[in-house]
Amino acid sequence: MKNILLSIGLCFTGIALAGCIVVGVDHNSAPPAVVVPSTTVDSVAFAEIDAASKLDFENARVGALIPIASRTNLTATSQVYLVNATMKRLDFDNNKITVLKTLIGNQAFCNPAKQTILTSMGKLNFDNDRAGLLASLNARGELKE
Repeated sequence: MKNILLSIGLCFTGIALAGCIVVGVDHNSAPPAVVVPSTTVDSVAFAEIDAASKLDFENARVGALIPIASRTNLTATSQVYLVNATMKRLDFDNNKITVLKTLIGNQAFCNPAKQTILTSMGKLNFDNDRAGLLASLNARGELKE
């Protein structure tokens, strides 16, 4: 009798601990909504500059920033952001100079970017690099704006 009660008790305990499993599939659910972030010309350029700045190797960062610096439709805000990212994320002065000279040679180069370059010159380690950058700015001449 004890064995029968023990067996029945174990069965009920097993059923109680296992619980009920119900699987349901809903075939009429709507697809998830696609959220498209609002973008502006500057926000796209900022995202590109950030992506280029986060590359692991210096040469890759320079190679990605130069085409951005040479774009003729780069806004003043994007140019300032590019100058700041260049000064912050590039380690070697010659690479900073290369990107900045590309921007200076751009027909869309503007006074806010020029001012940002001039105020950031202290981040360059060598006097001859600063003098070369000043020479490029002076050779560019007066900017319209």
